[in-house]
Order: sequence, then C-alpha cells, then structure tokens
Amino acid sequence: MTWYTDSERWNKMEQRLPARERFQGCLLGLAIGDGLGARFQGQPAEHIRARYPTVRDLIDNPPNNELWYTDDTQMAIDVAETLNEGVLGGNHLMRLTVVEGDLLDQDVDVIVNA
Repeated sequence: MTWYTDSERWNKMEQRLPARERFQGCLLGLAIGDGLGARFQGQPAEHIRARYPTVRDLIDNPPNNELWYTDDTQMAIDVAETLNEGVLGGNHLMRLTVVEGDLLDQDVDVIVNA
C-alpha cells in the first residue's frame, strides 16, 4: 500500500479531474450534506445520535427516505451561477436569490434599487 500526504493526494486528484468536475462535486456534496442534516437543524446532538448512532445509519436511512436542501444550498448554487456568468455584482446575486425565493419582480426592483 502506498501512503500519500494530503498535498500529494490533492495533486493526484487535480491531475485526474478537471476543475469544473471538482467544483460540481463540491456543490453536490454540499447539497447532499445539507439534505441529510436539514431536518435536524436546531436539535440536540444527543437526540440525533440516539436515532442515528453512525453517519452510515443516517445515509442508509434518511428521515422519511427524503432529502431536503435548504436556503444554504440554494444560495451556494446562486453564487456558483453568478460566478459562471461572469457577473460579480452584488445586485445580480441579490436579484437571483430573491427571484428564486419567489418574490414578485416589482419587489425585487424595490429591494435592489433601494
């Protein structure tokens, strides 16, 4: 068995996967982690551990066999889309986030142009 340092392991991964795929993997990991943990937000760790003693238990048996992602994931997706479009202005990101939040266009204009 060959052992690698963290930087050696990162360099090997960097050579195999294009940056776009690594970035997509990060977003997917974020959404999955958020989906697994969203139902437990604000609950004591002891309560969660009583039902799911290990991470594997939670992954194999998510609550109601559903994963819900939260606004945290949506905001990360919005930032990624904004960066992908090459628009770095806060107004564009705010408009995208508010529109995704189902506010009316006139409300968006009031918020963005305030």
